[in-house]
Amino acid sequence: MKQNRLRTALRDHTASRHDRLDRAVGLFADVDAYRDFVRKSLVFREGAERALAPIDGWSVEPLAQYMRADLADLGDQPDESRLLELEEHDAPSALGVAYVLEGSALGARLLARRAAELGLGAAHGARHLAAQTGDPGRWKAFLAKLDAIAEADHDRALAGAVSTFDFALSIYAADTP
Repeated sequence: MKQNRLRTALRDHTASRHDRLDRAVGLFADVDAYRDFVRKSLVFREGAERALAPIDGWSVEPLAQYMRADLADLGDQPDESRLLELEEHDAPSALGVAYVLEGSALGARLLARRAAELGLGAAHGARHLAAQTGDPGRWKAFLAKLDAIAEADHDRALAGAVSTFDFALSIYAADTP
C-alpha cells in the first residue's frame, strides 16, 4: 500500500516539535531523574488519553495505569494538582493525537533500555515502558491504518498532532531553560 499524504504531512508538520520534545525528555541519568520522567509522563498521558475521541478500528493502549504503579514502585505518587487536560479531540483530530501517542513507543525502546540499566523493568518501576514497547509491530500497524484512511480531514489531524506535541512540551520542557 502506498504511503498517503496524511502520514507524510504529520511527520513533516511536527518534525521540529518532535525534535524539541526528544531533547526535553532526554535520557535520565539516575533513578531520581527517571522518577521525574514518569511523573511528567503520567501528566501527559492521562491528559492525552482522556481527550482522545474513538478512532474507528483502532484503540490507543492506555498507559497511565502502569505509570501510577511505576511511581508507587519508586516510592512516589502522582501530584494530582499537576494533572492537566489536553483539549478534547474529535475523530479527525484524534488521528493526530494517536500519531503522537503511538509514535512515542519508538523512543520508549531506548528509554526502556536506559531504565533497565537502572535496575527497572516490567515487574518493577518500568511497567509503562514494557507495555509501550511490548508489541514491536504496533507502530507499523498504526501506520497501515493511517494509510488506509482515504479521506481524512488532514488539517484537523495535523492540528491534533500539533496540539498534542505542544501539550507534551508544556509538561516535559517546563523545567528546561
